[in-house]
Amino acid sequence: MVFTNIAHAIAEGAGAADGLLVIIDEFDQIDDPTGFGPFLKSVATNAPKVRFCLVGVAHDIQRLMQQHESSDRLFAGAVVQVPGMSRDELLEIIDIAERSISSAIIFNESARDRLVQLANGHPYMLHLLGKFALRAAHQHKAKFITDEDILGTIQRIAERGGDPALEGRYKRAIASSEQREIVLRSLALGVGEDGEVHTTDAYKRCLEQGVENPSQYVGNLVTQDYGAEIEKVRERFYRFRDSLFHTYVLVRPPYHS
Repeated sequence: MVFTNIAHAIAEGAGAADGLLVIIDEFDQIDDPTGFGPFLKSVATNAPKVRFCLVGVAHDIQRLMQQHESSDRLFAGAVVQVPGMSRDELLEIIDIAERSISSAIIFNESARDRLVQLANGHPYMLHLLGKFALRAAHQHKAKFITDEDILGTIQRIAERGGDPALEGRYKRAIASSEQREIVLRSLALGVGEDGEVHTTDAYKRCLEQGVENPSQYVGNLVTQDYGAEIEKVRERFYRFRDSLFHTYVLVRPPYHS
């Protein structure tokens, strides 16, 4: 109520002629958003000039709407799906990086193709891989970065913890289990354009690699003990909670190899 009163006062003030917009980034990283749906409904009723922009909610929208019987009206016509970056947009990032160092080091065509493929629409992943590749090229006084260099970069990122957060989540999910890692990676390979993976295809990959009871490990991966990186959408359908982590699983070499 305190927040609502303050936000209402600001929105009605002379300095906020168009109201107040509150942006909450990475909303899906909140461990327990319980109560946020009714809170939004309360603010909409008591402070109508206050608006919220929730970034990164994706599949959590349905969960929010379930928390209050009329919360769904708050999202009507207001859900914006942001697609991953296109190939041209990702290539432009590489061009900008090369220009920033006066083309002292450049990515050849095969390296560019590999970076775009591995980034999977995520500029962060492109930045991570590109940064390590440029650093290695500078240390070895190389003028060109090749496809093979990018593949070597991936291995170094995993070995040296180039992204401690993503690497920590990966190791928590697999928990030193080769079979659980196979299941995690099989799920990642089976993700469709809608972000969902059907267990039929994923389980087939698991069985081909010697995992006899993949459903048991999927049951692990949806729990907090293993980071809850996967969630069940409906019967036999799952999704990764974080598309960036999904991309990291695809990019990272297997821990057990």
